[in-house]
Amino acid sequence: MLQIACKALESDAATLDLVLTMMGHLYHHCNQIADAQVRQLMTAALEDRWQSYDQRIYLLAYILNPARRQKHLNSTCEFVSVTNISCLLEDVYGELFGEVPHSLTDQFIDYIQGNDKPFTQREFCLKSLSQFLSHLEFAAFLVEMP
Repeated sequence: MLQIACKALESDAATLDLVLTMMGHLYHHCNQIADAQVRQLMTAALEDRWQSYDQRIYLLAYILNPARRQKHLNSTCEFVSVTNISCLLEDVYGELFGEVPHSLTDQFIDYIQGNDKPFTQREFCLKSLSQFLSHLEFAAFLVEMP
């Protein structure tokens, strides 16, 4: 599992939401280790690493990925409730950009509930594909043809 996580996180396609996903997989995997001492050392190392991150950014990256939204998050955890995530989003947005738009919370709730047309999975995939193709077209200009 560690090798898979390393390869995934070293790739050019690694994103913040992937880091959160891999940390969760690694933690779950380490909790399955039979040797209690090794299990404790591995989970403690992961917890220390996780504590050093700005966890808010990783959680928002996960939730703001249209393919994920709130999938696979512990729904009984109060921290990941729509209300708390809305507050977290406003805080982070304010820190990054200054003034928070009045419509941010309403737009976020529409997004979480799937009522937002610009953030559908299909639109996200099409936009990603379009960006990828534009990078390919740009790269073609950089490569000298023989």
